[in-house]
Amino acid sequence: MSHTLSRIPPTLAAGLLLFAAESASASEGGLVLVPDWPLLFALIAFFALLILPVNALILRPLMLVLEQRADRIEGARGRAERLAREAEELLARYRDSLREAREQSEQERLRLMEGARARAASELGGARGEAEAEIERARADLAQALEQARGQLRGSTQELATQVATQILGRPLS
Repeated sequence: MSHTLSRIPPTLAAGLLLFAAESASASEGGLVLVPDWPLLFALIAFFALLILPVNALILRPLMLVLEQRADRIEGARGRAERLAREAEELLARYRDSLREAREQSEQERLRLMEGARARAASELGGARGEAEAEIERARADLAQALEQARGQLRGSTQELATQVATQILGRPLS
């Protein structure tokens, strides 16, 4: 962004236009647009003498400051864009790691749930087996008690039948 204000062709062109201008007159009187020639030459000489020091003391440092400012702005924009890209990358990495952590925790939860289900099924199967064994023991005990009761009833049935027959007949059976 290099600006050079010490170009002579524009000032030369302006000077030539002033010299080439012809006098104009207004409707009420003579209006002269070009000042008298000695004053014009003095002003042009004064301008030419001042352009170099003004350019060196004011315009070049001002342009340098403006260029430095533009460079700093561009540098700041570049850093801001770089930081924005880095922030986006960090955010994407964070989201990826968060997603991976969620997937891992979900897999761990499912694994623990399957383990708990397997333990519950195992314990339930064991409890069921124990309950069935207890039921079978109770049935066996009941069947044995029933057989004992039948055996006792068979033995006492004969005796009861004899007593009933004796009472009905009114005499002892022999």
